[in-house]
Amino acid sequence: MTFSTVKGVWVNIPRLETGKRVLITGASGGISCETLRLFAQSDAFNGAHYFTNGDSLSGLIAERSLKAFRIQIFQSDLTTSRSSQDLINAFVAWAGGIDVLVQLSGGICHPTPWDELTEAELRADIDLNLTAPLFLAQTIKCIRAIGGKEISENKGI
Repeated sequence: MTFSTVKGVWVNIPRLETGKRVLITGASGGISCETLRLFAQSDAFNGAHYFTNGDSLSGLIAERSLKAFRIQIFQSDLTTSRSSQDLINAFVAWAGGIDVLVQLSGGICHPTPWDELTEAELRADIDLNLTAPLFLAQTIKCIRAIGGKEISENKGI
């Protein structure tokens, strides 16, 4: 366990081992950016995924204190099996494999009172918060089963 300081407070933060390959989905949000900032202090390969808001990631990577050469930004809509496969394949091609997936994508697509929520709005929230993590997990399981290589089609497991 390595002790680190976060905003002036000493905390126990496990450091990633040298060469670990980490993909953080939904990395443009506040918690995700802080997670990436902590991981980027190690010698890990850090993939940072976003869907629509990549500006916060660009600013984060510009920080001189981070090992920006070990950070790669990936843009993808994760609501289909194919797009999840494409993201994981792109990360594996860049990092040489994947050791850790930090699933932080999610949210509320349309903040609407429940009694006014349309079927389309509900389905969008389900896709973002349930379907996307499922497709990512299926893809990771396939990749691990075949020794870390890219996959061309996920038939489900």
